[in-house]
Amino acid sequence: MSPRRQEILLCLLVVSPLCCAPWVSAQDIQSELSQKVNELHERVKPESAAEAQRREVQAGKQLDDLERLAEPLDASSPRDPRFEILSHHRGSQGAAFPSRNDVVVEIPAHTAPHDVSESLKEYWVASSQARQRPIRCSRSDTTTIPRRKKGASDEVLSDRLYVWKELVPVDHAEVYGANTRVEAYDGDQAEEVLVQMEADVVPCVPYRVRYTATHVFHHTGEDALGNFDRNPTGRGVLHRWASQRAASLP
Repeated sequence: MSPRRQEILLCLLVVSPLCCAPWVSAQDIQSELSQKVNELHERVKPESAAEAQRREVQAGKQLDDLERLAEPLDASSPRDPRFEILSHHRGSQGAAFPSRNDVVVEIPAHTAPHDVSESLKEYWVASSQARQRPIRCSRSDTTTIPRRKKGASDEVLSDRLYVWKELVPVDHAEVYGANTRVEAYDGDQAEEVLVQMEADVVPCVPYRVRYTATHVFHHTGEDALGNFDRNPTGRGVLHRWASQRAASLP
């Protein structure tokens, strides 16, 4: 065994608590070790060769355990001085933030649901032939088609009503419903409306197609002029203005 290893083993037998103390510096440890090793050489004499060998084996095991427990320190990344917190300041003036109960979110009245067809109009190619004007529906009828088992049946996803411009009121939300999009095939946007009518396969007017989370409703004639706000899955309420106006048209 080398003299250096013998010194370390002797240190472990006598001053191992000092070597393991985390608050002792490396220079202090080295100085203390040198002093203790010199003292040990003077006064520590094994009773026999067997006793000396036993102590050496025991100290060797302790040294091996310490070497296994020793782990290199992780190199920490240097702090960026730009993100250092220099100070904290608390002001006593100014307006305080409102509490949750004081915050009121304004919801626009008569907000119609998002209509996917609106964003698709720019992709339609104009037909080379004149599109046919729809005929008037000869009877009122409603067809209900289930589309999903899960979902809220009264959740309106889309609601489009196709009529001629004489049946477009000033406030269509009151007459036909807040979620209804009224399209006049002979109004200012006649060409776009006719394109959309082809996509919805409109057989006649008045015609209405409504999508909820669970069903699709197709209405023709007077059934298409109802207001379904109170009961999206039931029969609509016919407004007096719509009834009188539809009766007066040829």
